Amino acid sequence: MIRVVGTIASVAMLIVLGIKYMMGSAEERAEYKKTLFPYFIGAVLIFAAVNLAQVIYSWVSTW
Repeated sequence: MIRVVGTIASVAMLIVLGIKYMMGSAEERAEYKKTLFPYFIGAVLIFAAVNLAQVIYSWVSTW
């Protein structure tokens, strides 16, 4: 359940920031570009952490 909520929240934030970036002026784009990178890194970490935990769990459960 945490995986689903985290995934939905991170994808939704990236979509909102992406739309704001496309619709914004040059000054707003510079500001969104600064905030978009940390959100993107956070989304990647959420996906990686979930998949890594799933791989470790499946690896340990086979022993």
